[in-house]
Amino acid sequence: MSCWMLAQTLANLAKNCAVFGYRGAIVSYEPVSSAFKYLEEIAKSDDKWTVHNFAIGTESGQLKINISANSKFSSTLSLRDEAQEFHGGVVTDRVESVPAWTLDQVATECEGNILIKIDTQGFERQVIEGGRKTVARSKGVFMELPIIALYKNSWRLSQAIEYMDNIGFVPTQIDPVNYHPMDRQALVEIDCLFRPRDQRLD
Repeated sequence: MSCWMLAQTLANLAKNCAVFGYRGAIVSYEPVSSAFKYLEEIAKSDDKWTVHNFAIGTESGQLKINISANSKFSSTLSLRDEAQEFHGGVVTDRVESVPAWTLDQVATECEGNILIKIDTQGFERQVIEGGRKTVARSKGVFMELPIIALYKNSWRLSQAIEYMDNIGFVPTQIDPVNYHPMDRQALVEIDCLFRPRDQRLD
C-alpha cells in the first residue's frame, strides 16, 4: 500500500496515519524552505517516509510562493484584502522562488493503493491538473477547500465539487477546519475526502 501526500503542513496527518495503523510509504512535497526543514526532521522517525523540497503544480519549472508571517497561509496565490480580517498572520513576509514538478512526473513509480493529500492554500486545482493520470488511479483525494476564499483566483467549494465530479470523484467525508472570527457559525475552510464514483453507491 502507498500513501502519497502533498501539502505545506503534513506532520500531523502523517502522525495520524501511524495512529490508525498505516505502515506503508509516505511521500511528501514541501516547497517552503523553513517548513521543509521541520518536516524533514520529523520524517526521520519513519524510514518509509520521504520528503522532497519542491512544489507540485500544473507544469515543471519555477513557482513563486508568498511566505506569510504564519507559514500555514503561504501560497503561490496572492491573498485577498479580506484575508486579514480572518487572521493577522496571513501578511506576506517574503517571496521564495522554488522548483516545481507535476504529480504525474514524480509519481511514476507509485504502485498499489494511493491516497493523495493536497493542502496548497488555493492551488489544489493546479496540482490536480498536473496529476490527472495519478489522480485517476488513486483511491481517494483529500483536500482542504475554501467556503470563504482567502486567496485571489482560488476555487470555491462548489467549483471544486463540480470539477472532481467531472473527473469521476465524489465527496465522501467532510470535516470543519476553521471558522471566521466575525461570525463563529461561518466556516472558512473544510477538509473534504473524495472517492472514485461507485455505481453501487452513486
